[in-house]
Amino acid sequence: MEEKRMIKVTVDGAEYAYPQGTPYRTIAADFQDRYPCDILLVNRDGKLCELHKVLDRDCALRMVTAQDKPGIQTYERSAVFLMLKAFYDVAGRENVERVSVEYSLSSAIFILAKGGFMLDQALLDRVEARMRELSAAAKPIEKQSISTDDAVELFRQAGLVHKAQLLSFRINSRVNVYSLDGFVDYFYGYMVPDTSYIRCFGLELYENGFVLRLPTQRDPNRLGDFRPSHKVFQELGQSTLRSRALNASNVAELNTAIAQGGATPLILAHEAMMEKKIGDIAEEIAGRKDVRFVMIAGPSSSGK
Repeated sequence: MEEKRMIKVTVDGAEYAYPQGTPYRTIAADFQDRYPCDILLVNRDGKLCELHKVLDRDCALRMVTAQDKPGIQTYERSAVFLMLKAFYDVAGRENVERVSVEYSLSSAIFILAKGGFMLDQALLDRVEARMRELSAAAKPIEKQSISTDDAVELFRQAGLVHKAQLLSFRINSRVNVYSLDGFVDYFYGYMVPDTSYIRCFGLELYENGFVLRLPTQRDPNRLGDFRPSHKVFQELGQSTLRSRALNASNVAELNTAIAQGGATPLILAHEAMMEKKIGDIAEEIAGRKDVRFVMIAGPSSSGK
């Protein structure tokens, strides 16, 4: 049996040797005790790499945790994937019409869900329990490169119409998809190698949807405080409604509108909506009795 070539790896200024083909996850494990939270990625000579990738050249490595921006983004993306898998498991794929991740909201992500189920805290508790079950099982999150056409057909068959529509505009002939225990989805960005890395999360009802609570970059080992601004949430919701009214609530719909020559009408319609919004704000201010306008006079021409 041919002996594997040894590769030189520099970490924190010190040199080490590992056999060619060693997964970055194995190398990260040797340095984990130097960090207060999990290593989620490695930075190889300035390029981010997922932990399932293997060593193939001499390089300098820097460990990336959730205390780094790329690390916390990887954690959040992986937690969303875990939540989606658990939600479909609990509610039943045949009952889920759509689960849409909307926007970040006070150390959490706001999510809307539609289908043949009652969205209540009892359902979310079951989904969270399923997430913890999958986390404890350390299920692998696998990455696969497939043709874009196959990916479009895969998501159409899975009922993920908007995702299929999004990929139909992709120029590249291949696309990366991630799978978790039979559940497949497309994400633009890196993932952790398995579900055991995703341990800090919570699900709570909020307004007309629910939130996936997550840790912060400052303290990745505990949930961040959830103190949303109701006014901010209302404005984000109104923005979403305006986009839906224009059939441009996501990138796939926006691409379709542009491809069909509707870019200019879309811009004009959005500008008209914003002008009305500004007019409504001015009218509200004019009608308030507690608002006073004070004119501050500048220095007179006489210098007095």
